[in-house]
Amino acid sequence: MKRVWKNKDAVSPVIATILMVAITVVLAAVLYVMVIGMGGDTGIETPLGLNQQPGRTSTNVTVLISSAPNGALIDSSTISLVSGGTPTQIQQATVYSSAAIIIGTYNGATGLWTGVGNTEFTAGMSIVIQTVDPPGVSNGDVITFASIEEYFGTTTLTVN
Repeated sequence: MKRVWKNKDAVSPVIATILMVAITVVLAAVLYVMVIGMGGDTGIETPLGLNQQPGRTSTNVTVLISSAPNGALIDSSTISLVSGGTPTQIQQATVYSSAAIIIGTYNGATGLWTGVGNTEFTAGMSIVIQTVDPPGVSNGDVITFASIEEYFGTTTLTVN
């Protein structure tokens, strides 16, 4: 005689499907949290430390980088000027190392850097910003440094 085993303690197919979906969702959430954690600190909250240097002229202003977050690439930044509430074109900006050696230049018309490669902003660098005259640069104008790749927070400097 053949015995038929009927186990009535088993989980129904509906409950099993719900459990499998729940486990999949939990695993996906854990994996998402792990991947997001691998991104690390991008420094986006940290702005550049900027100080205006003495010797401003009607068309030039020199900015000293007093601090910069790690990985703040020069090549991924833009520079803009607002003069009297109106956006004004920067003609050129030249970046100098702390030893006064030219690192590269920024073309205000194209918004592109040349010669900087993968160089990062570091404390002690200076940037000479040349504006179109008129209107030039005057007290109260605002210079803004922004990172296209979010290597640092948007930073503004009010010209004195």
